[in-house]
Amino acid sequence: MAEVCGCNTGPGNTGLVSCLEEIKDIKRGILVPMKANDGTPNKYAVSTTFDLAFFTTQINEADSSKRWYPMPDLKNFSGTVADDNNETFEDGDIKFINSGNDTFEAISKNATPQMANAYNKMQCLDMGILPIDKDGKLVGDISEAGFIKPIRFSSSTFRAKYMYANGTATAHLMFAWAWHQNVCVDQIGYIGANDIDNDVDILELNGLLDAIVSGTPTASQTDVTVLLVTKFGSAASPIPVEGADNIADWSINNLTAPAVVTPTNVTESPAGTYVITFASQTVGHVLSVDLTKDGYEMTQFSVTVV
Repeated sequence: MAEVCGCNTGPGNTGLVSCLEEIKDIKRGILVPMKANDGTPNKYAVSTTFDLAFFTTQINEADSSKRWYPMPDLKNFSGTVADDNNETFEDGDIKFINSGNDTFEAISKNATPQMANAYNKMQCLDMGILPIDKDGKLVGDISEAGFIKPIRFSSSTFRAKYMYANGTATAHLMFAWAWHQNVCVDQIGYIGANDIDNDVDILELNGLLDAIVSGTPTASQTDVTVLLVTKFGSAASPIPVEGADNIADWSINNLTAPAVVTPTNVTESPAGTYVITFASQTVGHVLSVDLTKDGYEMTQFSVTVV
């Protein structure tokens, strides 16, 4: 943890309030890029209305560099306070150089190899975390007055490892990371559970699911048919994406004669297979199709009307 001392630094006051609310065991975490692609820091005014709409917007943010990535329930959370780095002189005198980087580990009982891959894609990004304690406090860096932002990871230290099941343990993910050297422990604070609306339980937040296009979508003049699956389940029978059967869940555009194509009906049968109906389009025109349902991200695809 970084600590700054100067010639004009005085001792800190040591008084306590009568009711001291502590940060408890960390049970969840939200991974957030430190900066968006446009260079602006991802930070949130403490005056924000922390309601369901706010959290839904952050998780479903179209710009992945601004999006929140909730982690699963964390078990066995532990931290190691690093030893200070000191210089020792020949006469035995010691001079402080800097604080070491504190390290952390936690495991999740929910695990697949695909999940580890998703987390490790973040290793080369400048990422941070908003931990959530067991009381529902949203913990973060409050070094900038009026804002809370993610606590920054030391470069490339965030890792997820898939741990195999054996005779005495189930499969799980192990997470490990270290704080950036500029993180100051005295600048870690929180948004209290009482500051978060009762309509949301931040200990139950879930990240986006990948909606994967299976097979080849087809398009007639009046509809598009597509099968969507998740990356979970067996290779032969992946779990389908269900419930995207509202017209608001889809966005279609005619790329050949640029225009919005408004769906008029969506049917799902069997599970995960969608037929999206619209006004008649011209044979040979190319349509782009995107899933806009909260909770999912699909790579937009194009299909030719036949």
